[in-house]
Amino acid sequence: MKNLKKAKMNKMADNFIKKSKSSYLKLMHRDARDGDIDLLQMSAKDLADTLFVCYEIKNGNFISAYNHYYELDSDVQDEFPSTLINMLVEAEDYEYNHNGEQ
Repeated sequence: MKNLKKAKMNKMADNFIKKSKSSYLKLMHRDARDGDIDLLQMSAKDLADTLFVCYEIKNGNFISAYNHYYELDSDVQDEFPSTLINMLVEAEDYEYNHNGEQ
């Protein structure tokens, strides 16, 4: 995979990390204030899953990122930028074909 594409994916992942942290933390503050522990826990898990996928992308672990992304709830998947996911699919395919399944 070309370095330019990796750099673009890293930048997109960084931007999405910032957006996700802000968005989920607002939800978590609201849920905590309202005393809704179940929603608070769900938001925390969704944020953790989002961060995991993004950091796997940043670390070049495209197969792991791809597999984890596709195990997520569809509501969480829908939050990801489609351009980032399209690039992830391409990178995962490249990694799988050149490095074997991990």
